[in-house]
Amino acid sequence: VLLVHKEVAGFIEDLKGKKVAVQTGSFSEELLCEEYSELSAEMEILGAVDNDAAIADLIAGNVDAVMVDRVSAAYQIASNEALADYILIEDLYADLYGIAAAKGNYMLIGAIEEAISDLAADGTIAAIDAEWFGADVCLIK
Repeated sequence: VLLVHKEVAGFIEDLKGKKVAVQTGSFSEELLCEEYSELSAEMEILGAVDNDAAIADLIAGNVDAVMVDRVSAAYQIASNEALADYILIEDLYADLYGIAAAKGNYMLIGAIEEAISDLAADGTIAAIDAEWFGADVCLIK
């Protein structure tokens, strides 16, 4: 997604001629510069060492927007008062998070799946989403 002040943009097209920060070497950078190359060619793309640095540049007014994954952006908005007037625009790519386990370790994978299902069923995941992200970010229900 793009994290931007609500008065700056509502759509990716509004960022033509604007400065957009993205973590250098990240999938977000690749997506913006390759999949959205026509639009990004009309933006000033600035690399940041990490998402936190990009968001710090946004808050400081050094850039107009930051491209970051939805979960990170939702957490930043929910936990940082300096981002109270910022919004998320454009779901540019649907991606999922996962939990890695050693190949063939079916007992561990089964235990993880069962624990996650139990946490979803008893409302724990929804409570975590509300507390930490201020939004429903988990696909497991």
